[in-house]
Amino acid sequence: MRNPFEVKILEELGAIKKVINDQNRAINAQADYIINNQEGVRPLLTVKDIAIYSSMSEVSIRRAIDKKHLKPFKKDGKKLFKIENVNKWLRGAY
Repeated sequence: MRNPFEVKILEELGAIKKVINDQNRAINAQADYIINNQEGVRPLLTVKDIAIYSSMSEVSIRRAIDKKHLKPFKKDGKKLFKIENVNKWLRGAY
């Protein structure tokens, strides 16, 4: 038989697990939308999109840009990236 303290800890751990799972589902939904947008066209990604897609920080992505490992396709003064190039970079073929 568990004491009330153990029960409370297990309940809180369950709540934390639910929050983490919900956040992961939201991130995966965002990544799926980025990859398969409504028109079915491969989109151009922003640094933020790449962070969501790759589960990396924006700082790490900007470092890769500075080191010329990830090259942007510029449009309207905003750094945009083709998903094919992002995938190559993620596989290490830069």
